[in-house]
Amino acid sequence: MKVTVNGEVFGHDICMFQLQRLSQDKPGLSEIEAKKEIADNFIRHALLKQHAVKKTGAVPERRIENELKRLKQNYPNDAEFQRMCRVNGTTEEAIRKEIEESLKIELFIRELTKHVPPPPMHIMKKYYERERKVSMKPKEIHAAHIVKKIDPENPEKVYNEMLQIRKQLLDGNDFAEVADKYSSCNDEGGDLGYFSRGKMVEEFDVILFSMNIGEVSPVFQTPFGYHIATVYDIKAPERLSFEECEDEIREEIVAKLHEECVNKWVKKERPNASVEVEF
Repeated sequence: MKVTVNGEVFGHDICMFQLQRLSQDKPGLSEIEAKKEIADNFIRHALLKQHAVKKTGAVPERRIENELKRLKQNYPNDAEFQRMCRVNGTTEEAIRKEIEESLKIELFIRELTKHVPPPPMHIMKKYYERERKVSMKPKEIHAAHIVKKIDPENPEKVYNEMLQIRKQLLDGNDFAEVADKYSSCNDEGGDLGYFSRGKMVEEFDVILFSMNIGEVSPVFQTPFGYHIATVYDIKAPERLSFEECEDEIREEIVAKLHEECVNKWVKKERPNASVEVEF
């Protein structure tokens, strides 16, 4: 599979990668439906990017650096960030350019949608009654963890230390006291407070949201090191009142209206573009 938009090529590898991800997200799609959706997404993105790069003015360097800094915060140190770049066949400069392009697309979409009016109250209330998902507060857990950074020279040593720490916990030692004694994290007692899915790295979600109150996790690894976690409390999902989620409803409706506006622009521009799709 290959998609070409005004000379910009999305090759077989990136298409297959997106196909794999889409098949996981939407398992009911047929292969031809999935490929068509991927092609449409690439065409949409290319048209927006190409127009934004040409028509949008320079992005302040400060904004680019702030976004790059925010991205780097997902990694424990710069060495791990650079390792990610090498593994993915990219460079910091290429990522900086992608950030600049994304910011230009964002500015263009903001200009394109600036006249979209906010939804009236009666529409928002109907949306609240019809779309229960937006008014549901997701399941939250109150958890704590112990983390130790991995020594690249001797990762097995740190792992074995964590196994011994876990044994202390299983023997009944207080989690907060053990965390304060051994953890590399500065949180008091390793306490992470309450959080829902998606607020932590994926490895945390996989482990912690499968645990029961009081359970001690096995030793597991994230980009930040080796962890042991426990769950103090679990809050079940609950439905919020209209007033409690009014802002979220407004934002969701506005996002849908903006999406419709952008899709109309893409539909108008696509016939004027040179597009080739090979399935």
